[in-house]
Amino acid sequence: VNPNKEQHCPGYFYYGNRKFNCWKQEGHGSLNMESAIKHSCNVYFYKTIKDIDVEKVANLARSLGLGVGVKEYDDLLNDFNYAAGNIASPKWKRRFKHELWQGGDSINFAIGQGYSLINCFQLAVMVSRLASGKNIKPRFVLSPNEKSYDDIEAIPIHENFLNIVRNGMFKATNEQGGTSFMSKLNFDDFKMCGKTGTVQTVSRFIDKNAKREDFENTHGIFVGFAPHHKPEYAIAIINEHGGFGSSSAAPIAKNIMNFIKQNKFTWS
Repeated sequence: VNPNKEQHCPGYFYYGNRKFNCWKQEGHGSLNMESAIKHSCNVYFYKTIKDIDVEKVANLARSLGLGVGVKEYDDLLNDFNYAAGNIASPKWKRRFKHELWQGGDSINFAIGQGYSLINCFQLAVMVSRLASGKNIKPRFVLSPNEKSYDDIEAIPIHENFLNIVRNGMFKATNEQGGTSFMSKLNFDDFKMCGKTGTVQTVSRFIDKNAKREDFENTHGIFVGFAPHHKPEYAIAIINEHGGFGSSSAAPIAKNIMNFIKQNKFTWS
């Protein structure tokens, strides 16, 4: 995919007879990939995934740590014993659902919805790999002297494309109009790059006769890293039923990063 190609967002996208909405009702206008990350534009990714082999997207997601269980990492982490989650794909759906992958599945998959099951630990692994460009595996560290990533292999993404993601995340948190701009850090030498997310929860009927539905609050998500020029910290926040990621999750990350900076808690 050409990251400079612009996609127009009028606030919605039709696939077949179904309407898929962007979070911004009036739309974002025309955006390239970097701007789409900054503004968290759903429609850009709806349109972009149409030109991509979803199986390749799923494989790349797994290489970033999504859909991977803790047993793949440090033995000391096994006490957490969390589920591996799921990154869906056409092959997965045929095998486990005995159904064909549909275009609507791709649209949902493009923004991490649908069959995707991801936890906070995996999000932190993902953002650490995007920030460093290396296949970092989490482990317990007893001393800062044990930390060395120089000999870790690179992830299978070209540095130029990683920089587009990093720049988009920098703008999301440090430029006016970015979805996490209100959580910008006020340090010239310690700026955070971030990406917000809002996960819809399933509605439930509270009055079947009146057909009234009750929607619990959405889950707020934020992933980020800092400092932007030489990343040392990756962070992932899931605020269950907290609302939007920009208002419920990003401020928590800001507080944690402020604590790290102000207390000079650093590896260097």
